[in-house]
Order: sequence, then C-alpha cells, then structure tokens
Amino acid sequence: MTKLRRCRIPALLLSVCLLVANPASGENLSASDAAKLYPGETTYSIFRKGKNVGKHSLTVSSLSNRIEVGVESNITIRVLKIPVFKFSYQSSELWEDGRLLSVNSVTKTDKKVEKASLQNNGAQSLLTYNDKQTTS
Repeated sequence: MTKLRRCRIPALLLSVCLLVANPASGENLSASDAAKLYPGETTYSIFRKGKNVGKHSLTVSSLSNRIEVGVESNITIRVLKIPVFKFSYQSSELWEDGRLLSVNSVTKTDKKVEKASLQNNGAQSLLTYNDKQTTS
C-alpha cells in the first residue's frame, strides 16, 4: 500500500489579497468596484494522481465599503473506496478599504480540529488559535 504524505496546512490561511488600487490612475476603487474584479464564486477541483479528491471554492462579495471573502476546501483520499484521509477548511475574511479587518477559520484534518481568528483594530491585532490569544 502507498504511504500517504500529509502536508501541514496552517489553520489560519489568508486566502486572497485583493488589490483595490487602480494602478493606472493611483485612485482607490470602492469595495463594490474591487469585488466586481472577481467572479462571485469560483470553484476548483482538486486532483491527486489524476483522480478528483475534492474541491476548493472562493466567494467574493461587497457590503458598502467592505469586501467579504469566503473560502471552503474539502479533500477526501480513499484507498479501495475507504476514506483514509479527510481535510476540510472554511474561512471568512472581512476587508475594508484594502485593509484586512478579520479572518475566522476552522480546519479539520481527519479528526483534529483547529480554530483560528484574527481581529485587526487600528494598530493592534488579536490572534486567537484554539482558544489561546496573542496580541501584537
């Protein structure tokens, strides 16, 4: 039987950096105009050794001067139709005027659950990882 290599994917994964400045004019775009640069939802298939093992979805929407980004990934590796590895990731990001305000994520690797969140308030950031808080 083939031994599966597991990659360590951090629980707090920033999914996308949105460029909200118009490089030609140097003017800032509104959140709704910046969100229009991306399709509402994009879904990717995840393949391993030529077999579809999961999917990754990204949604982008605007709320006034804010942009919300949602990410969902699901992977299941099967050997003889028996699941031997499961991975899921869900996150929600909130951006305002090109600045990241918050990220909330849940990562499940097999039966291990990791929760992470980031809250940016002015010059201070609060990172919570599995109920342990760190500020910077």
